[in-house]
Amino acid sequence: MKALLAAPDDEPEPPDNPMSADRIRWEHIQRVYELCGHNVSETARRLNMHRAHAATDVQAPVFDFWGGMYGMLLAGLNLREGASGAIPAIAEYQDGERPAAYRVLGQDDVMAGSHGRKRAWQVAAGQPDDLLMTFSLIQTPPYVLKLVYTDRATGRIWTWDMFERT
Repeated sequence: MKALLAAPDDEPEPPDNPMSADRIRWEHIQRVYELCGHNVSETARRLNMHRAHAATDVQAPVFDFWGGMYGMLLAGLNLREGASGAIPAIAEYQDGERPAAYRVLGQDDVMAGSHGRKRAWQVAAGQPDDLLMTFSLIQTPPYVLKLVYTDRATGRIWTWDMFERT
């Protein structure tokens, strides 16, 4: 505000707590990341950075809870049929990151206990060689109505209904 009100010849005083060069760099990367639609590869290309370095600098959290947490994250996306992407995740049985791919399958009516039938997005997420989670999601609380978890290695299927059955 002082700079706006100062006379043209006045030199502005330095800020009491200026941003560090690292913070300015980080802010710039975040802005490009947002402009690239949160696409790490495109951000790296535009900034002439290696993708691995861009991935560590962008504000792309890594999640380590398979299941309900992913449902919450997916429900917060702009869901539309055919949309797909990946959620950065920690690999369960090995060191490092293993993104969980997702794909929006479409919408379906789902029973939500005493709340009756709800129109819910069907979203598949997981690893093609490992597991598959299919979520029934709405974009208002409680967000996750149902989760079907399929372990492809064993063929086991678990189902969680997030509401009491009527």
